[in-house]
Amino acid sequence: MSLDGVDLLNMSMRERAGRIGYVPQSMGADETALSVHETVAQGVQRPGLRFSRTEQRQRTIAAMSQVGLLDYAFTPVNRLSGGERQRVFIGRALAMDTDYLLLDEPVSALDLKYQGHIMRLLRDLARDGRAVLTIVHDLNLAAGFADRLALLDGGRIVAVGSASQVLTADRLSAVYGTPVEVAEVRGRTVVLPPV
Repeated sequence: MSLDGVDLLNMSMRERAGRIGYVPQSMGADETALSVHETVAQGVQRPGLRFSRTEQRQRTIAAMSQVGLLDYAFTPVNRLSGGERQRVFIGRALAMDTDYLLLDEPVSALDLKYQGHIMRLLRDLARDGRAVLTIVHDLNLAAGFADRLALLDGGRIVAVGSASQVLTADRLSAVYGTPVEVAEVRGRTVVLPPV
């Protein structure tokens, strides 16, 4: 696997940290005793990222603001809800200000307000030139926010393209093994699960 023509295995940890922000599906319990500010600040204190203290502070505050957690800056992460914790770790990746963002189920624990907020934020970052790769199981969120989708089945890529190209009733029914309907609503592809 390569990044801009360079084998990722040949990159040092420092080089990868300077290029790729990553948000896993869940975080280890040992990291959650820190405050929101301390956890987000880890994003600018990683090896390979060299920011002045002023830049670190500015990036940390900006990232907390982007994910709607500025008012929780000094709250221990272990006192937050699952969705708030998820936003903390997204904020940590944003603080890194990397060219590439990889996120695994970044909105799975969020309520509707913050699902939309985070997905719009990620879409805006992509439109500003950052490469954003997000894994989501909510097909309607993917259809509503992603410019390009890849549908997987057992780790195999089944289709790649726009929502209307990828999310067809026949294809989804075959992949999920259940009848699925797809409709166009106000110009958007909408997946209707079986009832």
